[in-house]
Amino acid sequence: MPSSLLQRFLQHHVLANLTFILVLVMGTLSYLAMPKEKDPTINFNWIQINTVLLDASAEDIEKRITQPMEEGIAKVSDIRFISSSSRESMSSILVRFEDLSERIFDKRLADLRREIQKIENTRLPEEAESPLILELTSSSAFPTATLVLQSKAYDETLRFYAQELDKEMERLSYIERVDVLGSSDPEMIVNINIERLSGLGLSPSAVAQTIQSQFKDTTAGTLNVADQQWLISIKGTSHDPEYLAQLPLQGIEHQVMLGDIAQIYSGQDKFSTKASYNGQPAIVLTVFKKDKVNTLQMIDDLRVFIAEKIG
Repeated sequence: MPSSLLQRFLQHHVLANLTFILVLVMGTLSYLAMPKEKDPTINFNWIQINTVLLDASAEDIEKRITQPMEEGIAKVSDIRFISSSSRESMSSILVRFEDLSERIFDKRLADLRREIQKIENTRLPEEAESPLILELTSSSAFPTATLVLQSKAYDETLRFYAQELDKEMERLSYIERVDVLGSSDPEMIVNINIERLSGLGLSPSAVAQTIQSQFKDTTAGTLNVADQQWLISIKGTSHDPEYLAQLPLQGIEHQVMLGDIAQIYSGQDKFSTKASYNGQPAIVLTVFKKDKVNTLQMIDDLRVFIAEKIG
């Protein structure tokens, strides 16, 4: 700016004050509109794909899960490298894309999802669980918040409340997922009296068939309500030992209940991880936020949510 023009501007107090006020207003509006986060989301262009096939050996996982998945994933463009590991019951594949713009990366991620869906439908075993696709960002790789549920003993009540809290938090719009540590699934334990079973001319496989035939989801038809049609299904699970004890054994002429030849009680599956807080049993819930969610606002909302649950 020429010195004469600058001098005239400085001498024109009204114009200078108006310019200063305009800059101040625009700066304030820009600050209010600017996203503010303690830890802003950073996309690393990494994708983790986990697939579970229960009770399969590492060799089976490699042959039946990992190799077909890698062959399909390799068809997607702009991949820098693919790394995989196969262990008992689990295939883990890490995909690293090239440094791409957000728009191109979203397209490649959509291509990857379609390719994985195609592999699942045509090449993976039916008993395998659907592949879990996780985009590794600073939000999804590191938890935003950690909640601890503590009790004097690990019991069904503690597990139940942790499970219910997990379900409710995952419905919140700002939460991507919740990982639960220190919990185990409930299970029903059936101790068969072999002498009684042999006296009836049955084998343990008959008991297994009885349980399998009853503990499965059953379609119960449809229900028409107004202009909508609802599919009704019966969940074939129960945590009540008495329910299981009343199941009639299959393959025998006269009726014999499962409880007549076995002791049935509730139990817990083996812990994959254990957690404690101040020396007492606990369940830890690690919370991951969705991309572009304001971290500070999420923490405040989460505190309100927890206060409502406690209150």
